Amino acid sequence: MEDKINSKPTVTSLELQNAIQEVRGVSTARLMLGPSGAIEEIHVLATQERPPKQIVRDIESACMVRFGVRLDRRKISVAQVGGDENLEKLGASGVDVPQKRIELERFRSSFESGNIKFYVDLNYNGRAARGYDFGPPTAENKLRLPASATAHAIEGLLGGACSFVLEDVQLIQMRRGMAVIVLVSFISPGGEEPISGVALVRRDEGEAVVRAVLHAINRHITITYGDD
Repeated sequence: MEDKINSKPTVTSLELQNAIQEVRGVSTARLMLGPSGAIEEIHVLATQERPPKQIVRDIESACMVRFGVRLDRRKISVAQVGGDENLEKLGASGVDVPQKRIELERFRSSFESGNIKFYVDLNYNGRAARGYDFGPPTAENKLRLPASATAHAIEGLLGGACSFVLEDVQLIQMRRGMAVIVLVSFISPGGEEPISGVALVRRDEGEAVVRAVLHAINRHITITYGDD
């Protein structure tokens, strides 16, 4: 049976989700419900064609007009997808481009039952998410696992509206030190797109991997919440 929305029992979460996905610029939407059936979060994946605050307003209007459901805009997040070229075009057109970025709060590892486990804590404008991954402590896993843990944490911030798959991670020797390069596949309803990032190794190779993934994601996705 479909989950019911408390504010109007005759409206299902699927109906609301479909209505949100019909808003211009929205690619997909995911509703996160609490134990009582109330909406806790709404995660939207959108194109760069419209300002995020306009998308939030249109989502509120669509749900109010069609179902009489009043949404709390503070619970709506809009992740907009586009490369550097698209961001430059938006800036040139006079539309405010969000400057906030997903940041690394904490990175740590531990050994458990013969496996190495990596934890990544991220923060976006006061909103936290954790990702982790584990496996045998091989040289390859010491690079790949921090990357996949970071991808899991970002997926948490986006509410599962899209996903990321690590394709490759390389540690390279540069003239004045080491650097990490990552290639990640961004998977959404619109298809699959490879994105890349790079970070210098300052203290720890695993942490550099995390920062390389964040570099790739932050160049490709900007997140705006309704109360930003």
